[in-house]
Amino acid sequence: MTRGTNRAAPHVHHVLVVEDDPGIRALVADVLLDEGYTVEVAHDVPSALRALDRAPARMCLVLLDVMLPGGDGVAVLAHQRAAGRRTPVVALSASAERLAAAKRAGATGALGKPFELEQLVGAVARCCRS
Repeated sequence: MTRGTNRAAPHVHHVLVVEDDPGIRALVADVLLDEGYTVEVAHDVPSALRALDRAPARMCLVLLDVMLPGGDGVAVLAHQRAAGRRTPVVALSASAERLAAAKRAGATGALGKPFELEQLVGAVARCCRS
């Protein structure tokens, strides 16, 4: 599902939010929409892979929960890298071990859960500006 931005932005940045918890997914999407991003959401590995295969070039960032139904979120990252895609990926997890695994697999950054919304917005802004 793609959700449009509610702010006019000269250069629209697209973010894919991959998160299985509906409350966290909705909160992150709403915060990013308020910041002027266009947001697409996925809730598991298969839906994340479909979203990435559909429009990989338009994504400025993937926010990726690394513990997902339907497979390990690190598999999404590995799929991206194997396909030669360099879209930044910020891993999200309550597990320091899973965050470390995501970093080893090529994640650009990592945020431990729970995270402050300011941390999230800052990480997104840094990745989408470059």
